[in-house]
Amino acid sequence: MAKKSRKTKNKNGNGGVRFDEKRKKYVVQYTAGRDPKTGRLIRPTKYFDDPEEADRYLRKALYERDNGLYIQESNLTLGEWLDYFLDEVKVNEVATSTIENYRGNVNNHIKPAIGHIKLQELRPRHLQRFYNDLYENGRVDNNGGLNPRTVQRIHIVISSSLNHALANDLVVTNVARVVKRRKAPEFKSYPYTLDELVELIEVTKSERYYVAYMVSAMTGMRRGEVLGLKWSDVDFNEKLIHVNRSLAKRKKSDDEYAVELINGDKKKWTKKLKSTKTDKSMRTIPIDDHLVTLLKEHQRQQKEHSMMVGREGFNEEGMVFCDAEGNYVDPDTYGNDFRKTLEKNCLRHVRLHDLRHTYATLLLKLGTNHEKIRDLLGHTTITTTLDIYAHVDLDDLKEAASLLSRALDQKRKAK
Repeated sequence: MAKKSRKTKNKNGNGGVRFDEKRKKYVVQYTAGRDPKTGRLIRPTKYFDDPEEADRYLRKALYERDNGLYIQESNLTLGEWLDYFLDEVKVNEVATSTIENYRGNVNNHIKPAIGHIKLQELRPRHLQRFYNDLYENGRVDNNGGLNPRTVQRIHIVISSSLNHALANDLVVTNVARVVKRRKAPEFKSYPYTLDELVELIEVTKSERYYVAYMVSAMTGMRRGEVLGLKWSDVDFNEKLIHVNRSLAKRKKSDDEYAVELINGDKKKWTKKLKSTKTDKSMRTIPIDDHLVTLLKEHQRQQKEHSMMVGREGFNEEGMVFCDAEGNYVDPDTYGNDFRKTLEKNCLRHVRLHDLRHTYATLLLKLGTNHEKIRDLLGHTTITTTLDIYAHVDLDDLKEAASLLSRALDQKRKAK
């Protein structure tokens, strides 16, 4: 035990405990190593009221140092680390829309509550209290708590950022791993049946985005992939669509918005073509004669419209789907239009993304194996569609896609 009357050193002679008469505190100081940037010795100093507590701290500190567990003290806060993590790390791993979702949770929930806590001082109790409060009072409009699924998404960004901090020797452990969370309700999708899909195809022919809906339903493509299609991606001769990119929507940074506001652009969101979600998302999808006919007619009408508008540079990127001015279709506008189309035609409400689930579900019911469906949907692994990757020939994919086409034809003829 350390005593006021004398200075104690550890046996290696590189630190110890002493009593500071001026502060009336027990002082622990030891050599933790050298700063890799300056080469200077790192000598942490801590003050304690209790000599036994000081001794315990020194023993623990020396153990951590000798076993490679020492982390140099930092004033970096959780909020600052999350900003770096999203801007410099996750931006290289996930889609822009996912980053924006993460950023919204960081700015709306994490930063206001615990963003000020130093990264190295974050403890499980901070996160436990934070999550519990989100369940009860987490809504930004103060009308109750958040769904456990939303809290789970918030937890994911915190935990993954702490994993990265651990890998970079900024913390000694990921404290988020031990925090208890409520179980999120299992997500359930309610895709259309074959009869319902036929009804959608038949009763919505006059709708503005009818052809886009058919591409979604007959290829299982994601919303951004459909809106990111160019005519150069459509091979009418071979009846194929090549998925190479996606249209993403993101919020402008404060600097971007300030600059563009000067130029008269008051929109806070911008649309941008980007590469597909993953390498596996870049794929080739067979299409049937019916969809080929629809796309050819859509192309003809688009050319007629461009001549009527007479504007130079109309749809200069050659997008399959563009708005009346030849610009990118807003993804939210496309989704909202689909919802209104269902309401107007008295069709069962499903999400636009459920057309993708419809495509996969109907193919499964028609006997297509999981590997083929995985490749048609562009999943990275079969854990999303099922198990280990196995190469699927393009002819096999054509056969799988044609099953749905034949089933739809039979339903149309039977009506």
